[in-house]
Amino acid sequence: TKPIYDIAANKLKIKDEDYGYISEPQISVTWENTEKANAEATITKVEVSDTKNFEVKQSENQFLITVKRGLSCGKYSTKVTLIYNGGKEAETTCDFVVNKATLTAVYKGGDLYYNEKVKESDVKVTGFVTQNGVQETPETASGYQAPTVAMGGVAKETKELTPSGGKADNYTFCYKPGLLLVDRRYAKAGKDGQYTVEGEISDTGWYTSDITIRPKEGYVLLYEEGQKSLKSITLTKDTDCGEQVFYVMNENTGEIYYKSVFDYKKDSVAPAIEGIEKDATYEANSREVTVQDVNLSNVTVNGKTQTVEHGKAKFLLTADQETMVYVVVATDCAGNMNDVSVVMNQPASLPVLGDEDEENVENVPSASASPLPGQNGDEISSGVVKKNVKVVEGAPNASLTTSTEELITSVLTNGEQQAVEDGSNANIELRVKNIDGSVSQADKELIIANLNGYSLGGYLDITLWKKIGNSSESMVTSIKRPISVTISVPVGLRKASRQFVVLRVHEGAVSVLEDQDSAANTVTFETDCFSTYALAYRTMSGENSVNSGTSGSSGSSGSSRTSGASGSSGSSRTSEASGSSGSSDSTVYLSTASPETGDEAPLLPVMIIFFTSLSGIVTTMVVRRKNRKK
Repeated sequence: TKPIYDIAANKLKIKDEDYGYISEPQISVTWENTEKANAEATITKVEVSDTKNFEVKQSENQFLITVKRGLSCGKYSTKVTLIYNGGKEAETTCDFVVNKATLTAVYKGGDLYYNEKVKESDVKVTGFVTQNGVQETPETASGYQAPTVAMGGVAKETKELTPSGGKADNYTFCYKPGLLLVDRRYAKAGKDGQYTVEGEISDTGWYTSDITIRPKEGYVLLYEEGQKSLKSITLTKDTDCGEQVFYVMNENTGEIYYKSVFDYKKDSVAPAIEGIEKDATYEANSREVTVQDVNLSNVTVNGKTQTVEHGKAKFLLTADQETMVYVVVATDCAGNMNDVSVVMNQPASLPVLGDEDEENVENVPSASASPLPGQNGDEISSGVVKKNVKVVEGAPNASLTTSTEELITSVLTNGEQQAVEDGSNANIELRVKNIDGSVSQADKELIIANLNGYSLGGYLDITLWKKIGNSSESMVTSIKRPISVTISVPVGLRKASRQFVVLRVHEGAVSVLEDQDSAANTVTFETDCFSTYALAYRTMSGENSVNSGTSGSSGSSGSSRTSGASGSSGSSRTSEASGSSGSSDSTVYLSTASPETGDEAPLLPVMIIFFTSLSGIVTTMVVRRKNRKK
């Protein structure tokens, strides 16, 4: 029988790869005999039409279609020709797909001031592949455009931000959020501040000329946020209770400071002395004089103080002798002064006075006049209170979220508040420090003993400091009301299923401070003590808590669970050693996860547990041996 060779080649599909693949994708060439065939064909050669992207390799009796390296993402296909017995041919196709690689865009987070511009560089992109032996970068990746953070372009409040947008020919993007901490500052006046106040000022604190508020170079003034910027503000109106409100903005960064309120008193006009003229000589027995000024403070005649009421003094100059010299001096609250000297000569013959004139003559200068209102001093502008947060030695970002007004009443004593009202500036600063390598063994053991199913994330030292006027800086040991603090969860601890708390050690007591915000990557808590803190977490999966009774101190109060010595204060429910009075309900959290930390448990409790377990094992073995003998 004459052999008949007739085959049909199978369609070929090479497994998909992601852009940047380093393997050599390939597939074996296969075929089948048709109904016409009565003998097995022998393939002698395989050819591909697209030799730029595909090639044929032969391994023993097997032909392989392989894809070359370094292909961009997309779909590739080539015609494949199988040549067999006697030069006969069978055709098919081979397909291959390169998928886009994935880039991860992470908002790096930051600590900005209010209204500062959020830069695109704050987004970090990773995941670029090595192609043809060269590591790609944002500059070399084909068609690359960076993702951005969408929030109107400026920082307004502390929030979690997620990047968006961005594109590249060979990549797709996934996005991860970060925390933007936003703080707002008060602008300062003077040489070291953001603006200056120009004008002549008297010893009494009043301005005696026009006042010009001028920004420093690189800053502008605003009447309101979003309005047109001003080169300066000039105050011309005289007043004893002036107030000018404005904002200061940094032209380079866009930062807008808290509203500035400039309180001032201004009087640029000296008191008016009416009824007499300077250096005049009057041939008269008396002459009425009126002194007027809105802010009139003192009027003297030959050194004798006159009565001032409602900004006016009225009196008679009388020629008691043949020639009298009078010096009238008038001063206002701003220190503006006007003085007039006159000579009073008695006429040759005195006129006959009526009853009405007799009454007027009695109104002569008196040295026993009472002091004038406002003569003992003027109001002093209140000082400025600033709050700051200082993060050092690898601690996570933090924010003091309690308002400045609440900080003043909570942190400053009554005497310090009065000093601020009298013009002293104050600075309140929260300091957060990483103490993983320096926490005391006593604090560490207390925290580990009270984890209750939580895993330890790290130790922090949180302290509060204040400085009033020129006094020395001092650490705050007690406050009137708790303040609110927000810390950012370190990137290495972030997982969607984790719940965080803060443990505080103070005077031998451990308090568990619950997270009061809804953001996944921040922890907000209230505290009124400042010492050692620890960030802890647990993984939420299924039912993680059961209710149980626990003893507590009758002296503790508040809403968080606390373990420590009796009499500890703060907002917490307290669980203490046996023997303490009172009881309360609390929640005990259960977890099978091991603590993710390098901390070691205290040696004594570990030894007790070990020997207890060992004695139990020995007892069991003895009982079993006795039962066998029986």
